[in-house]
Amino acid sequence: MREAFFQLQAEGLVQVVPNKGVYVRSLSADNLSELFRLRRLLEADVLGDAVPLHTTLTLNRIETIRAALDKARTVGDWLAGDREFHEALYAPAERPETLAIIRRLRFIVDRFYFSRLKPSTRAQGWHEEHHALIRAVRRRDAKAAAKLLSAHLEETERSALAALAAA
Repeated sequence: MREAFFQLQAEGLVQVVPNKGVYVRSLSADNLSELFRLRRLLEADVLGDAVPLHTTLTLNRIETIRAALDKARTVGDWLAGDREFHEALYAPAERPETLAIIRRLRFIVDRFYFSRLKPSTRAQGWHEEHHALIRAVRRRDAKAAAKLLSAHLEETERSALAALAAA
C-alpha cells in the first residue's frame, strides 16, 4: 500500500503527510495555471523538434486519430483520443524524458477534465485548433505549429479555469 501511495504522490494525485495520512490532491486556479504554463513550454518545445521529422505515415496516423477524436462522445474516449493525438504530434522528436513529464502533467489535468468537462465543452474550438495544428505540421512550419499549440492550450486553460470557478 505504501508503495502505491508514493506512486500516486509521484503522479501528483495525492499528498502523503507522514504520520497523518494520505489526502487526495485538489487543484486550485493557481495550480491549474501552473500546469498549463508548464505544458505550453514543454509541448511547444517538443513539437518544434518533431515537426521536421514527421513523415506521410505519421501525419496520416495523426489524421486518423483526429477523426476518431472528433467522434468521441464520452469523457474517457475524448481524453484518451486527445492524449493519443498530442503524443502522436510529439513522437517523432524521440524525447522520452520530456514526453514522460508531459504525460504526468496531462494526467493531473485529465483528472480535472474527467470530473468537470465534457467533449462538447469546446468541441468546435478543439476541432479547428487540431486541424490548424495538422496543417502547420504538414507545411513543416515548426514556428507556426508551436504558436498554434500554445494558443490551443491557452484556450483549454481558460475553459478549465471557468469550470473550476463555476464549481
